[in-house]
Amino acid sequence: MNILMQAANDIKANRSFALCTVISTAGSTPRSASARMIVYESGTIFGTIGGGTIEFEVIKAAGESISSGKPSLYAANLGRDLGMCCGGEMKVFIEPFAKRAVVHIFGAGHVSKSLAQFLSQLDFETRVYDEREELLTVDNFPNSNIVLGDPVESISSIANQLTSNDAVVIITHLHDLDFSILSKSLDLDWGYLGLIGSKTKIKRFELRLKSDQTVDLGRWSEASAPIGLDIGSQTPAEIGVSISAELIAWRSGASE
Repeated sequence: MNILMQAANDIKANRSFALCTVISTAGSTPRSASARMIVYESGTIFGTIGGGTIEFEVIKAAGESISSGKPSLYAANLGRDLGMCCGGEMKVFIEPFAKRAVVHIFGAGHVSKSLAQFLSQLDFETRVYDEREELLTVDNFPNSNIVLGDPVESISSIANQLTSNDAVVIITHLHDLDFSILSKSLDLDWGYLGLIGSKTKIKRFELRLKSDQTVDLGRWSEASAPIGLDIGSQTPAEIGVSISAELIAWRSGASE
């Protein structure tokens, strides 16, 4: 498979990787300019820029670029710097492609519909969970993965899959359902957790959490509750904007 086709597949599959391209050479080198290689977070590769020490060093540099999210340029004299017999010079441009942040939206009501539409234009991957088949449809959520079933069971099923690159948004139609999802989410490895509701609702939830001996308060202090930026939102679309803005701030690190 062509390197660029593989890169396109990796982007579609939401995998992090770095595209390493030989941009110039001088003298004797194992590959010529335009040779490409993909490096994944695990250190595995697709393609080659010639093997040997130069490739090993570029793989290390690519790992650093994936972690930092910043492109880099690796340049070396193969003989003097790396002890390779060919002795030429190579420059390799390393371009990282970050995994898109995944937003897990619990609830398929009006706010969820607006939020998912906004997030699809902001390069987030969205997954929507609800048990109401009439609402959780492709027509309502054309750019999201939809998961039909009990949302409480759904949060339990993805508990071990969540990472700091995941956001959990709780905006269901029932307070008790919100609370059940929240209580199961608090000690999970998410990057963002948001709960919709008035300040009164949030305060009551906090009291319930503290009085429930079976619930681990976990990272409650890190949750966004009420969810979204305080911009006076009232309509589903306005609330969707406020949540989207907060998620942008989380993704960029501006909220830290």
